[in-house]
Amino acid sequence: MKSTRARSARADIDEGMMEHEARHDLIPQWLLDEVAEVLGHGAVKHGETSWQIDDRPQSTHLLKARSHMVQWERGDWIDEDSGCSHAAHVLARVALAADRQRRGLP
Repeated sequence: MKSTRARSARADIDEGMMEHEARHDLIPQWLLDEVAEVLGHGAVKHGETSWQIDDRPQSTHLLKARSHMVQWERGDWIDEDSGCSHAAHVLARVALAADRQRRGLP
């Protein structure tokens, strides 16, 4: 069982998180630009609205994100096909998976 102090600290954190404001200025602009480039590359390659009608499950996007993460961890920073960083591909794939989750899709 957690101590009263630990429960109190967690409650303070939870309460503080409820009061925060979105800070878009804290997201590195270059990374947002690259994620947009990755999505633009995908739109050209697969169709403008393919991400909205795509029937690939969240797990497929997460597997692709992991693949880009592995390449990044191995020291390969740039994806040869798109010319964008693997970091941007990871974020783009996680965003697509999260979008499917939010829309109630598998």
